[in-house]
Amino acid sequence: MLIRKSKSSEKQREKARQLDMELSHSRIEILYKLKRLATSVEKQFTAVPIWRNVLMWIAVSSTIGISIIITLLVNRHYNQLPPEVPILYDSYNESWDSYPRVFLFTVPLVLLVFGLLSIRMLQKVYYMNKKLTLMICALITISYIFEYIAVSEILNISTT
Repeated sequence: MLIRKSKSSEKQREKARQLDMELSHSRIEILYKLKRLATSVEKQFTAVPIWRNVLMWIAVSSTIGISIIITLLVNRHYNQLPPEVPILYDSYNESWDSYPRVFLFTVPLVLLVFGLLSIRMLQKVYYMNKKLTLMICALITISYIFEYIAVSEILNISTT
């Protein structure tokens, strides 16, 4: 019995010693993890038919890209802007309604949130009406281009 106890205690000590050891990971391991993550995300997106469509990718990229561009544009011209910026035109009084210049930073945030929510909604509606979904994707892209033009014109009016 003494021999068995010593063998089992040696095995337990060996297991305890192995559990305390830290495994060393190479720096390349992170790249392999990222590659596996990218392939799994790619498989998820290619499995859903809506992501195989070019218009959906254009809508997503325009939503994110134009929001970033507007943020950078407002940040670049922020010091040149007056404290009150004319944003909305009141046709009844034929004058511009002015808002604080900080309000311009909320515009890309609202555009981003609205765009991502509408894209999420389009994912749900895609199987009911595919043509409508693709049309809305095209309209999202066009409307974001118009938003970019509007913000750049507001900045041009305000800085001159």
